[in-house]
Amino acid sequence: MLFLILYVLVLLGFGLFEFKKIKNFDDFIVSGRSQSTGAIAYSILATCIGASATLGVVSTARDIGFPAFWWLGAGAVGLLLQSLFLSRKVRQVGAYTLPDLTEKLMGKDARFLTSIIVVIAWTGIIAAQFVAGAKLMSAFGSIDPNVSILVTALVIIAYSAMGGQSSVMKTDKVQFFLLGSTLLFTLVSLYTGQPVPLEAIRFDLINEGFTFENLVYYLVVVGGSYFVCPLLFSRILTARDARTAGRASFLSALGLVVMSLVITLIGIWASFHIDPSHGKDVLGYIIAEKLPPAMGIALLIGLVSAIISSADTCLFAVASIVEYDILKQERVRTTRVVVIIVGLVSALLAMKNPDIISLLIQAYAVFTAGVVPPVAVALIMWKKKTIHPYYRRLAFIIGGICGLASNLMGIDMLAVGGMVISTALSIAGLYVNQNEFLIFLSKK
Repeated sequence: MLFLILYVLVLLGFGLFEFKKIKNFDDFIVSGRSQSTGAIAYSILATCIGASATLGVVSTARDIGFPAFWWLGAGAVGLLLQSLFLSRKVRQVGAYTLPDLTEKLMGKDARFLTSIIVVIAWTGIIAAQFVAGAKLMSAFGSIDPNVSILVTALVIIAYSAMGGQSSVMKTDKVQFFLLGSTLLFTLVSLYTGQPVPLEAIRFDLINEGFTFENLVYYLVVVGGSYFVCPLLFSRILTARDARTAGRASFLSALGLVVMSLVITLIGIWASFHIDPSHGKDVLGYIIAEKLPPAMGIALLIGLVSAIISSADTCLFAVASIVEYDILKQERVRTTRVVVIIVGLVSALLAMKNPDIISLLIQAYAVFTAGVVPPVAVALIMWKKKTIHPYYRRLAFIIGGICGLASNLMGIDMLAVGGMVISTALSIAGLYVNQNEFLIFLSKK
Protein backbone atom coordinates (compact mmCIF):
# COMPACT_ATOMS: atom_id res chain seq x y z
CA MET A 1 0.00 0.00 0.00
CA LEU A 2 2.95 2.34 0.75
CA PHE A 3 4.22 1.96 -2.82
CA LEU A 4 0.77 2.77 -4.15
CA ILE A 5 0.58 5.95 -2.06
CA LEU A 6 4.04 7.02 -3.28
CA TYR A 7 2.94 6.38 -6.86
CA VAL A 8 -0.16 8.56 -6.40
CA LEU A 9 1.99 11.35 -4.94
CA VAL A 10 4.26 11.20 -8.00
CA LEU A 11 1.26 11.59 -10.32
CA LEU A 12 -0.03 14.57 -8.36
CA GLY A 13 3.47 16.04 -8.41
CA PHE A 14 3.48 15.97 -12.21
CA GLY A 15 0.16 17.80 -12.27
CA LEU A 16 1.38 20.49 -9.88
CA PHE A 17 4.63 20.94 -11.80
CA GLU A 18 2.86 21.39 -15.14
CA PHE A 19 0.21 23.65 -13.58
CA LYS A 20 2.79 26.40 -13.23
CA LYS A 21 3.75 26.17 -16.91
CA ILE A 22 0.26 26.55 -18.42
CA LYS A 23 -0.03 29.95 -20.11
CA ASN A 24 -2.84 29.51 -22.65
CA PHE A 25 -5.35 27.12 -24.22
CA ASP A 26 -2.75 25.65 -26.60
CA ASP A 27 -0.50 24.75 -23.68
CA PHE A 28 -3.38 23.08 -21.85
CA ILE A 29 -5.05 21.17 -24.70
CA VAL A 30 -2.19 20.26 -27.10
CA SER A 31 0.82 20.79 -24.83
CA GLY A 32 1.90 23.81 -26.88
CA ARG A 33 2.41 21.47 -29.87
CA SER A 34 5.92 20.86 -28.58
CA GLN A 35 6.11 17.15 -27.82
CA SER A 36 8.94 14.94 -29.08
CA THR A 37 8.76 11.60 -30.88
CA GLY A 38 9.59 9.64 -27.74
CA ALA A 39 7.12 11.44 -25.50
CA ILE A 40 4.26 10.84 -27.94
CA ALA A 41 5.22 7.20 -28.54
CA TYR A 42 5.33 6.45 -24.80
CA SER A 43 1.96 8.12 -24.32
CA ILE A 44 0.34 6.20 -27.19
CA LEU A 45 1.65 2.90 -25.83
CA ALA A 46 0.47 3.70 -22.30
CA THR A 47 -2.97 4.50 -23.71
CA CYS A 48 -3.19 1.35 -25.87
CA ILE A 49 -1.91 -1.19 -23.36
CA GLY A 50 -4.53 -1.11 -20.65
CA ALA A 51 -4.99 -3.54 -17.80
CA SER A 52 -8.06 -5.12 -19.41
CA ALA A 53 -6.09 -5.78 -22.60
CA THR A 54 -3.19 -7.25 -20.61
CA LEU A 55 -5.38 -9.51 -18.50
CA GLY A 56 -7.48 -10.47 -21.53
CA VAL A 57 -4.55 -11.34 -23.79
CA VAL A 58 -2.89 -13.52 -21.12
CA SER A 59 -6.12 -15.47 -20.52
CA THR A 60 -6.88 -15.75 -24.25
CA ALA A 61 -3.35 -16.94 -25.04
CA ARG A 62 -3.71 -19.63 -22.39
CA ASP A 63 -6.88 -20.82 -24.15
CA ILE A 64 -6.16 -20.42 -27.90
CA GLY A 65 -2.38 -19.97 -28.12
CA PHE A 66 -0.39 -17.52 -30.19
CA PRO A 67 -3.30 -15.99 -32.19
CA ALA A 68 -4.14 -14.03 -29.01
CA PHE A 69 -1.34 -11.80 -30.29
CA TRP A 70 -3.86 -10.17 -32.64
CA TRP A 71 -5.77 -8.58 -29.75
CA LEU A 72 -3.04 -5.90 -29.66
CA GLY A 73 -1.29 -6.92 -32.88
CA ALA A 74 -4.20 -5.67 -34.97
CA GLY A 75 -3.82 -2.33 -33.22
CA ALA A 76 -0.16 -2.31 -34.22
CA VAL A 77 -1.21 -2.79 -37.86
CA GLY A 78 -3.64 0.12 -37.53
CA LEU A 79 -0.94 2.31 -36.00
CA LEU A 80 1.55 1.36 -38.71
CA LEU A 81 -0.95 2.33 -41.41
CA GLN A 82 -1.71 5.52 -39.50
CA SER A 83 2.00 6.42 -39.50
CA LEU A 84 2.19 5.86 -43.27
CA PHE A 85 -1.02 7.58 -44.39
CA LEU A 86 -2.56 9.80 -41.70
CA SER A 87 -0.31 11.00 -38.87
CA ARG A 88 1.55 13.70 -40.76
CA LYS A 89 -1.68 15.07 -42.24
CA VAL A 90 -3.42 15.04 -38.84
CA ARG A 91 -0.67 17.27 -37.49
CA GLN A 92 -0.60 19.49 -40.59
CA VAL A 93 -4.34 20.23 -40.41
CA GLY A 94 -3.68 21.91 -37.06
CA ALA A 95 -6.86 20.93 -35.24
CA TYR A 96 -7.38 20.73 -31.47
CA THR A 97 -9.56 17.59 -31.40
CA LEU A 98 -10.82 14.86 -33.70
CA PRO A 99 -14.25 16.57 -34.15
CA ASP A 100 -12.44 19.82 -34.98
CA LEU A 101 -10.46 17.84 -37.56
CA THR A 102 -13.65 16.42 -39.09
CA GLU A 103 -15.08 19.94 -39.53
CA LYS A 104 -11.95 21.12 -41.31
CA LEU A 105 -12.15 18.07 -43.59
CA MET A 106 -15.88 17.53 -44.03
CA GLY A 107 -18.06 20.28 -42.53
CA LYS A 108 -19.81 21.46 -39.36
CA ASP A 109 -22.39 18.68 -39.16
CA ALA A 110 -19.59 16.10 -39.14
CA ARG A 111 -18.01 17.89 -36.19
CA PHE A 112 -21.23 17.91 -34.18
CA LEU A 113 -22.08 14.25 -34.84
CA THR A 114 -18.54 13.06 -34.09
CA SER A 115 -18.48 15.09 -30.87
CA ILE A 116 -21.68 13.50 -29.57
CA ILE A 117 -20.61 9.95 -30.46
CA VAL A 118 -17.15 10.31 -28.92
CA VAL A 119 -18.38 11.96 -25.71
CA ILE A 120 -21.03 9.27 -25.14
CA ALA A 121 -18.77 6.30 -25.96
CA TRP A 122 -15.68 7.43 -24.12
CA THR A 123 -17.58 8.54 -21.01
CA GLY A 124 -18.71 4.92 -20.79
CA ILE A 125 -15.13 3.75 -21.30
CA ILE A 126 -13.88 6.03 -18.50
CA ALA A 127 -16.49 4.58 -16.14
CA ALA A 128 -15.53 1.05 -17.18
CA GLN A 129 -11.87 1.85 -16.44
CA PHE A 130 -12.84 3.07 -12.96
CA VAL A 131 -14.68 -0.22 -12.31
CA ALA A 132 -11.65 -2.24 -13.49
CA GLY A 133 -9.39 -0.14 -11.28
CA ALA A 134 -11.55 -0.85 -8.23
CA LYS A 135 -11.29 -4.61 -8.87
CA LEU A 136 -7.50 -4.42 -9.02
CA MET A 137 -7.29 -2.19 -5.95
CA SER A 138 -9.08 -4.92 -3.97
CA ALA A 139 -5.86 -6.95 -4.23
CA PHE A 140 -4.19 -4.43 -1.88
CA GLY A 141 -6.69 -5.12 0.92
CA SER A 142 -10.37 -5.06 1.78
CA ILE A 143 -11.12 -1.67 0.20
CA ASP A 144 -14.72 -0.78 -0.55
CA PRO A 145 -15.12 -0.74 -4.38
CA ASN A 146 -16.90 2.62 -4.32
CA VAL A 147 -14.07 4.13 -2.28
CA SER A 148 -11.55 2.73 -4.79
CA ILE A 149 -13.51 4.22 -7.70
CA LEU A 150 -13.78 7.61 -6.04
CA VAL A 151 -10.10 7.75 -5.04
CA THR A 152 -8.97 6.69 -8.52
CA ALA A 153 -11.25 9.29 -10.12
CA LEU A 154 -10.12 12.10 -7.82
CA VAL A 155 -6.42 11.40 -8.43
CA ILE A 156 -6.88 11.35 -12.22
CA ILE A 157 -9.09 14.44 -12.14
CA ALA A 158 -6.59 16.31 -9.96
CA TYR A 159 -3.46 15.94 -12.09
CA SER A 160 -5.36 16.17 -15.39
CA ALA A 161 -7.13 19.39 -14.38
CA MET A 162 -3.96 20.94 -12.97
CA GLY A 163 -1.41 20.15 -15.65
CA GLY A 164 -3.51 19.48 -18.75
CA GLN A 165 -2.21 17.44 -21.65
CA SER A 166 1.44 17.79 -20.62
CA SER A 167 0.87 16.23 -17.20
CA VAL A 168 -1.17 13.41 -18.74
CA MET A 169 1.61 12.64 -21.21
CA LYS A 170 4.37 12.81 -18.59
CA THR A 171 2.52 10.45 -16.28
CA ASP A 172 1.92 8.15 -19.26
CA LYS A 173 5.69 7.73 -19.60
CA VAL A 174 5.98 6.63 -15.97
CA GLN A 175 2.96 4.35 -16.30
CA PHE A 176 4.23 2.64 -19.44
CA PHE A 177 7.64 2.09 -17.86
CA LEU A 178 6.01 0.53 -14.78
CA LEU A 179 3.80 -1.86 -16.73
CA GLY A 180 6.31 -2.66 -19.48
CA SER A 181 9.22 -3.40 -17.13
CA THR A 182 7.14 -5.53 -14.74
CA LEU A 183 5.64 -7.56 -17.61
CA LEU A 184 9.09 -8.13 -19.11
CA PHE A 185 10.45 -9.22 -15.73
CA THR A 186 7.45 -11.53 -15.30
CA LEU A 187 8.11 -13.14 -18.69
CA VAL A 188 11.79 -13.75 -17.91
CA SER A 189 11.02 -15.01 -14.40
CA LEU A 190 8.41 -17.51 -15.62
CA TYR A 191 10.42 -18.93 -18.51
CA THR A 192 13.63 -19.25 -16.50
CA GLY A 193 11.88 -20.69 -13.44
CA GLN A 194 9.77 -23.25 -15.33
CA PRO A 195 10.97 -23.35 -18.95
CA VAL A 196 8.79 -24.17 -21.95
CA PRO A 197 10.59 -25.88 -24.88
CA LEU A 198 10.67 -23.54 -27.86
CA GLU A 199 9.70 -26.34 -30.22
CA ALA A 200 6.55 -26.93 -28.18
CA ILE A 201 5.23 -23.42 -28.89
CA ARG A 202 3.17 -23.11 -32.07
CA PHE A 203 3.43 -19.66 -33.62
CA ASP A 204 0.20 -19.97 -35.62
CA LEU A 205 -1.45 -16.78 -36.82
CA ILE A 206 -4.80 -18.58 -37.02
CA ASN A 207 -6.02 -21.91 -35.66
CA GLU A 208 -9.23 -23.70 -34.70
CA GLY A 209 -9.73 -21.28 -31.80
CA PHE A 210 -9.08 -18.18 -33.91
CA THR A 211 -10.30 -18.53 -37.48
CA PHE A 212 -9.57 -16.52 -40.61
CA GLU A 213 -12.92 -14.75 -40.10
CA ASN A 214 -11.76 -13.68 -36.62
CA LEU A 215 -8.52 -12.39 -38.12
CA VAL A 216 -10.40 -10.31 -40.70
CA TYR A 217 -12.56 -8.80 -37.96
CA TYR A 218 -9.57 -7.88 -35.82
CA LEU A 219 -7.56 -6.39 -38.68
CA VAL A 220 -10.47 -4.39 -40.11
CA VAL A 221 -12.51 -3.36 -37.07
CA VAL A 222 -9.99 -3.40 -34.21
CA GLY A 223 -7.19 -2.17 -36.46
CA GLY A 224 -9.53 0.53 -37.79
CA SER A 225 -10.17 1.80 -34.27
CA TYR A 226 -6.42 2.50 -33.99
CA PHE A 227 -6.13 3.87 -37.53
CA VAL A 228 -8.56 6.69 -36.64
CA CYS A 229 -8.90 7.27 -32.89
CA PRO A 230 -9.69 10.45 -30.90
CA LEU A 231 -7.28 9.43 -28.14
CA LEU A 232 -4.35 8.68 -30.43
CA PHE A 233 -5.04 11.74 -32.58
CA SER A 234 -4.98 13.85 -29.40
CA ARG A 235 -1.37 12.68 -29.01
CA ILE A 236 -0.46 13.31 -32.64
CA LEU A 237 -1.80 16.87 -32.37
CA THR A 238 0.80 17.65 -29.66
CA ALA A 239 3.73 16.89 -31.99
CA ARG A 240 6.18 19.68 -32.72
CA ASP A 241 5.86 18.98 -36.46
CA ALA A 242 4.43 16.53 -39.01
CA ARG A 243 7.59 14.44 -39.23
CA THR A 244 7.59 13.94 -35.45
CA ALA A 245 3.95 12.82 -35.62
CA GLY A 246 4.68 10.17 -38.27
CA ARG A 247 7.73 8.82 -36.47
CA ALA A 248 5.88 8.63 -33.15
CA SER A 249 3.07 6.55 -34.66
CA PHE A 250 5.61 4.25 -36.33
CA LEU A 251 7.58 3.69 -33.11
CA SER A 252 4.32 3.10 -31.23
CA ALA A 253 3.38 0.38 -33.73
CA LEU A 254 6.73 -1.36 -33.19
CA GLY A 255 6.39 -1.04 -29.41
CA LEU A 256 2.88 -2.49 -29.52
CA VAL A 257 4.16 -5.52 -31.45
CA VAL A 258 6.84 -6.12 -28.81
CA MET A 259 4.43 -5.74 -25.89
CA SER A 260 1.84 -7.95 -27.57
CA LEU A 261 4.47 -10.66 -27.96
CA VAL A 262 5.51 -10.36 -24.31
CA ILE A 263 1.94 -10.58 -23.00
CA THR A 264 1.03 -13.42 -25.38
CA LEU A 265 4.08 -15.46 -24.36
CA ILE A 266 3.10 -15.09 -20.69
CA GLY A 267 -0.29 -16.59 -21.58
CA ILE A 268 1.34 -19.41 -23.58
CA TRP A 269 3.54 -20.22 -20.58
CA ALA A 270 0.37 -20.48 -18.52
CA SER A 271 -1.10 -23.00 -20.97
CA PHE A 272 1.77 -25.36 -20.07
CA HIS A 273 1.97 -24.75 -16.32
CA ILE A 274 -1.43 -23.59 -15.03
CA ASP A 275 -4.43 -25.89 -14.91
CA PRO A 276 -7.52 -24.57 -16.78
CA SER A 277 -9.56 -25.12 -13.61
CA HIS A 278 -8.05 -21.94 -12.16
CA GLY A 279 -10.46 -19.92 -14.30
CA LYS A 280 -10.03 -16.86 -16.46
CA ASP A 281 -7.94 -14.69 -14.12
CA VAL A 282 -4.69 -16.26 -15.26
CA LEU A 283 -2.47 -13.27 -14.57
CA GLY A 284 -4.00 -12.89 -11.10
CA TYR A 285 -3.05 -16.49 -10.36
CA ILE A 286 0.48 -15.89 -11.64
CA ILE A 287 0.83 -12.83 -9.40
CA ALA A 288 -0.45 -14.72 -6.35
CA GLU A 289 1.29 -18.06 -6.85
CA LYS A 290 4.19 -17.81 -9.29
CA LEU A 291 5.96 -14.51 -8.61
CA PRO A 292 7.97 -13.29 -5.60
CA PRO A 293 5.73 -11.12 -3.37
CA ALA A 294 7.58 -7.88 -4.17
CA MET A 295 7.38 -8.57 -7.89
CA GLY A 296 3.71 -9.42 -7.61
CA ILE A 297 2.99 -6.10 -5.92
CA ALA A 298 5.04 -4.26 -8.55
CA LEU A 299 3.05 -5.93 -11.35
CA LEU A 300 -0.23 -5.06 -9.61
CA ILE A 301 0.84 -1.42 -9.41
CA GLY A 302 1.83 -1.64 -13.09
CA LEU A 303 -1.67 -2.88 -13.95
CA VAL A 304 -3.28 -0.11 -11.87
CA SER A 305 -1.07 2.39 -13.69
CA ALA A 306 -2.25 0.95 -17.03
CA ILE A 307 -5.85 1.64 -16.06
CA ILE A 308 -4.99 5.16 -14.93
CA SER A 309 -3.05 5.91 -18.13
CA SER A 310 -6.01 4.84 -20.28
CA ALA A 311 -8.60 6.61 -18.12
CA ASP A 312 -6.75 9.93 -17.93
CA THR A 313 -6.34 10.06 -21.71
CA CYS A 314 -10.05 9.32 -22.20
CA LEU A 315 -11.03 11.89 -19.58
CA PHE A 316 -8.93 14.65 -21.06
CA ALA A 317 -10.02 13.88 -24.63
CA VAL A 318 -13.72 13.98 -23.68
CA ALA A 319 -13.30 17.19 -21.66
CA SER A 320 -11.43 18.86 -24.55
CA ILE A 321 -14.22 17.94 -26.97
CA VAL A 322 -16.95 19.20 -24.64
CA GLU A 323 -15.13 22.51 -24.13
CA TYR A 324 -13.93 23.18 -27.68
CA ASP A 325 -16.41 21.40 -29.95
CA ILE A 326 -19.68 21.45 -28.01
CA LEU A 327 -19.43 24.58 -25.85
CA LYS A 328 -17.30 26.30 -28.54
CA GLN A 329 -14.97 27.86 -25.97
CA GLU A 330 -11.18 28.12 -25.55
CA ARG A 331 -10.77 28.74 -21.85
CA VAL A 332 -8.38 26.85 -19.61
CA ARG A 333 -10.45 27.54 -16.49
CA THR A 334 -13.71 26.16 -17.90
CA THR A 335 -11.89 23.17 -19.41
CA ARG A 336 -10.63 22.33 -15.93
CA VAL A 337 -14.21 22.51 -14.66
CA VAL A 338 -15.32 20.20 -17.49
CA VAL A 339 -12.55 17.72 -16.57
CA ILE A 340 -13.90 17.65 -13.00
CA ILE A 341 -17.52 17.25 -14.11
CA VAL A 342 -16.83 14.49 -16.65
CA GLY A 343 -14.62 12.64 -14.16
CA LEU A 344 -17.21 12.79 -11.38
CA VAL A 345 -20.07 11.78 -13.71
CA SER A 346 -18.02 8.79 -14.90
CA ALA A 347 -17.23 7.84 -11.29
CA LEU A 348 -20.92 8.09 -10.38
CA LEU A 349 -21.83 5.84 -13.31
CA ALA A 350 -19.19 3.35 -12.22
CA MET A 351 -20.53 3.28 -8.65
CA LYS A 352 -24.28 3.38 -9.25
CA ASN A 353 -25.20 2.51 -12.84
CA PRO A 354 -23.07 -0.30 -14.30
CA ASP A 355 -25.81 -1.20 -16.80
CA ILE A 356 -25.66 2.28 -18.35
CA ILE A 357 -21.91 1.88 -18.93
CA SER A 358 -22.40 -0.96 -21.41
CA LEU A 359 -25.15 1.04 -23.11
CA LEU A 360 -22.88 4.07 -23.52
CA ILE A 361 -20.06 1.94 -24.92
CA GLN A 362 -22.37 0.83 -27.74
CA ALA A 363 -21.63 4.24 -29.27
CA TYR A 364 -18.04 3.02 -29.75
CA ALA A 365 -19.30 0.49 -32.30
CA VAL A 366 -21.09 3.31 -34.15
CA PHE A 367 -17.87 5.33 -34.19
CA THR A 368 -15.67 2.51 -35.49
CA ALA A 369 -17.89 1.38 -38.35
CA GLY A 370 -19.50 4.71 -39.21
CA VAL A 371 -17.01 7.47 -38.46
CA VAL A 372 -13.59 5.89 -39.01
CA PRO A 373 -13.92 5.20 -42.80
CA PRO A 374 -15.04 8.70 -43.95
CA VAL A 375 -12.49 10.41 -41.70
CA ALA A 376 -9.70 8.18 -43.04
CA VAL A 377 -10.73 8.77 -46.67
CA ALA A 378 -11.07 12.53 -46.11
CA LEU A 379 -7.61 12.70 -44.52
CA ILE A 380 -5.92 10.68 -47.25
CA MET A 381 -7.50 12.91 -49.91
CA TRP A 382 -6.93 16.17 -48.00
CA LYS A 383 -6.23 19.10 -50.33
CA LYS A 384 -7.13 16.89 -53.32
CA LYS A 385 -10.83 16.04 -53.07
CA THR A 386 -13.63 16.28 -50.51
CA ILE A 387 -16.40 13.78 -49.83
CA HIS A 388 -19.85 14.88 -51.00
CA PRO A 389 -21.99 15.66 -47.91
CA TYR A 390 -24.79 13.25 -48.84
CA TYR A 391 -22.41 10.34 -49.36
CA ARG A 392 -20.55 11.18 -46.17
CA ARG A 393 -23.78 11.24 -44.15
CA LEU A 394 -24.84 7.92 -45.66
CA ALA A 395 -21.42 6.50 -44.74
CA PHE A 396 -21.88 7.66 -41.13
CA ILE A 397 -25.43 6.31 -40.88
CA ILE A 398 -25.13 2.94 -42.66
CA GLY A 399 -21.73 2.12 -41.18
CA GLY A 400 -22.88 3.16 -37.70
CA ILE A 401 -26.07 1.07 -37.90
CA CYS A 402 -24.08 -1.99 -39.00
CA GLY A 403 -21.56 -1.49 -36.19
CA LEU A 404 -24.29 -1.17 -33.59
CA ALA A 405 -26.16 -4.19 -34.98
CA SER A 406 -22.94 -6.20 -34.88
CA ASN A 407 -22.55 -5.47 -31.17
CA LEU A 408 -26.18 -6.13 -30.29
CA MET A 409 -26.48 -9.32 -32.36
CA GLY A 410 -22.97 -10.65 -31.74
CA ILE A 411 -22.22 -10.97 -35.47
CA ASP A 412 -18.67 -9.68 -36.01
CA MET A 413 -18.82 -9.61 -39.79
CA LEU A 414 -21.69 -7.11 -39.71
CA ALA A 415 -19.18 -4.54 -38.41
CA VAL A 416 -16.72 -5.51 -41.15
CA GLY A 417 -19.48 -5.13 -43.74
CA GLY A 418 -20.45 -1.76 -42.27
CA MET A 419 -16.88 -0.50 -42.57
CA VAL A 420 -16.65 -1.75 -46.16
CA ILE A 421 -19.92 -0.01 -47.12
CA SER A 422 -18.93 3.18 -45.29
CA THR A 423 -15.55 3.19 -47.05
CA ALA A 424 -17.13 2.56 -50.45
CA LEU A 425 -19.63 5.40 -49.97
CA SER A 426 -16.87 7.75 -48.84
CA ILE A 427 -14.74 6.96 -51.90
CA ALA A 428 -17.75 7.29 -54.21
CA GLY A 429 -18.51 10.66 -52.62
CA LEU A 430 -15.12 11.96 -53.76
CA TYR A 431 -16.14 11.72 -57.40
CA VAL A 432 -19.68 13.15 -57.32
CA ASN A 433 -20.17 16.65 -58.65
CA GLN A 434 -22.10 18.49 -55.95
CA ASN A 435 -24.04 20.77 -58.31
CA GLU A 436 -25.11 17.92 -60.57
CA PHE A 437 -26.18 15.89 -57.57
CA LEU A 438 -28.38 18.71 -56.24
CA ILE A 439 -30.03 19.13 -59.67
CA PHE A 440 -30.72 15.38 -59.72
CA LEU A 441 -32.36 15.56 -56.26
CA SER A 442 -34.52 18.53 -57.23
CA LYS A 443 -35.86 16.59 -60.24
CA LYS A 444 -36.81 13.71 -58.01
